[in-house]
Amino acid sequence: MLFPSSDVVYCDISVPNCYVAAEGLNYPNGITKGPGHLFYVSSSAKGLIYVMHQDTDHRFLLLETIKLGKVIDNLHVDEEGHIFAAVITKLKEFQLSTQNEINRRTVPQPVQAIRVSNHSAVLESIGLNYKVEDIFFDPGTTSGLQTATNVQSYKGKLYFTSCFSDSLAICNVGKL
Repeated sequence: MLFPSSDVVYCDISVPNCYVAAEGLNYPNGITKGPGHLFYVSSSAKGLIYVMHQDTDHRFLLLETIKLGKVIDNLHVDEEGHIFAAVITKLKEFQLSTQNEINRRTVPQPVQAIRVSNHSAVLESIGLNYKVEDIFFDPGTTSGLQTATNVQSYKGKLYFTSCFSDSLAICNVGKL
């Protein structure tokens, strides 16, 4: 499967005007606002999260890249600044399940969430800016979802949605 390069565009409706904020990203399929002027943009195909700073001209400057090594669908930042990513662990099965309703109901799809912890003194002491960890995995048998294309964290719970599901899965995971 070929994943094209694309751009991230910033639009200011008060002007109105649009700017290319970041160019030539490989399949950017998730974007979320972080603390301050930080934005996180996923490269779904490459399993990367680009950490970007928005300058005064609304352009994004690449600060660093976080490698997840999995197909990323969407990103979310919680109230503590941690990044949550819904990932697709079995791309071939995911593609098969998108073909028709029967496949969506019969091809089990794993549901997985990854948390990327933000910069801290502890991480800095070992030379890292971010900590990547798996926080939830279901092989597709218990969550009630066929796949997860979005995950959000709020008060010790993970909220999963999917473009193929008519329901929302709520997982009580306690303090993350």
